[in-house]
Amino acid sequence: MKTNKKQFLLFGNFFIGFFLVFAFINIDISSVFAGIQNSARGFGWGGSETNSDGVMNNNESGPGWISFNSLDCDSDNNGYKDSACGGGGFAQSYNYGVNIPSVDGNLSGYAWSDNVGWISFNSTDVAGCPIGDCSAKRVGNTIVGWARILALRSTGSFSGHLDGFLSLNTKNLTSIPYGVSITGNTLAGYAWSGIGWIDFSGVSIDNNMLKICQGSCTSGVRRDTGYVSTFALPRGSSVNLFACMGTGSCNGDDVSVSATWSEISTSPYSDAVDKSPVDNPQTNVWIEGKNVGSEKINASKDSYSADAVAQVICVDTAGVCDDMSADAKNTCSGKQYTLNYTDSCTGIGSSKQCDGQRYCDFNWKETPPSF
Repeated sequence: MKTNKKQFLLFGNFFIGFFLVFAFINIDISSVFAGIQNSARGFGWGGSETNSDGVMNNNESGPGWISFNSLDCDSDNNGYKDSACGGGGFAQSYNYGVNIPSVDGNLSGYAWSDNVGWISFNSTDVAGCPIGDCSAKRVGNTIVGWARILALRSTGSFSGHLDGFLSLNTKNLTSIPYGVSITGNTLAGYAWSGIGWIDFSGVSIDNNMLKICQGSCTSGVRRDTGYVSTFALPRGSSVNLFACMGTGSCNGDDVSVSATWSEISTSPYSDAVDKSPVDNPQTNVWIEGKNVGSEKINASKDSYSADAVAQVICVDTAGVCDDMSADAKNTCSGKQYTLNYTDSCTGIGSSKQCDGQRYCDFNWKETPPSF
C-alpha cells in the first residue's frame, strides 16, 4: 500500500456528500473486464487526508485514492478486498481496470474511488464532453482527451462539477499547462476535474499480460476477451488456442507458457465445445465446435488469467452444389439441375439450382454412310 502522504489544494467545492450506491448507476458490472486483462496498475490521488497516514481508510476528502486495477486491492485475485485497502478479507472486490495501450490508441475501462465511485475511460461514457476530441487516447507519450466520474453525471450544463468530466490535458479547458505523460511504463502529471486536481504519478503500465492466441503466439490472431468479446467457430471445426505472455498482441513480443485450461458452460454459457487434451497444464489446447451456442474457455497461470468465448455457429453444408455428383456429371455445362436438400442447420427442406459439369458437343450433324 502507498505510504507517501500527499495533500493538494483543490479548486472548486468537493462533492462527496452522496451514498456510494449511486456510483453504480448506469454501469454494467458484468461487462467490466477482469483487472488482470487491463494494463494500468497503481493509484491516482486527488484531495487530502484528514489524518495523513497514507492508508485507504475513508479519511480522505475529494476523490482520495483512485485504484486503476482491481488487483491493486486484490493482490491474490481471490475476489475479496485486501485488508490494506480496508477490506479485511471480507468485502467483495469487483473486477475492473483501465487499459492503456502500449502504442497509440484509445484507453478503456474503469478506475475506482471509494469516495466518488467509478471513473470511466470508455469512449461511450465521455461522448458529449465540453470541448475537443472526447475519447481518452494515448498519443505518443501523452494521454489526451477526457475521462468521467460517472456518479457526477447530470442533465445540466458543464457547470459546477463539469458533469463529472475529467480533463486529461491542458488544451481542453485552459492555457495553464497540465496533463498526463508517460515515461517508460510510468505515468506522471495531473488531470483536472470539477472537484480538483488528480495526480497520476502513482500509476504504471504492465503490458506483460496473459492472452489467448489462435494458431501460435506470433499468429497475430488474438481470441481473449481483453481484445474481442467472442470469436466465431463453425460447428464441427476446430481451432488451436495457445496461452501466451508478453507485451504484444499475439505477435513477436509474446511467448507460449504452460497454463491451466478449463471450460465454463454455466449460464449464460452452454456446453458448446469440446477441449483436448483434458489434462493440465498445457501450452495449447484444441477447441472443437460441438453444439450451437457459446462457451467460455479460461487459461490461468500464477496470478494471471485470460478468457476466450467461442460462439459456435451452424454453417449449412447440405445445400452446397457438388461438381462431382451424379446430377452434375449428367447435366451439360451451361445447363442447370435442381438440387433438393434438407438444411443441416434448420432441418427445413429446400432446393436450389446448380450448374451442370458434363461436356456436351452441340456442333454435330448426322451424315449418311459413305460406300
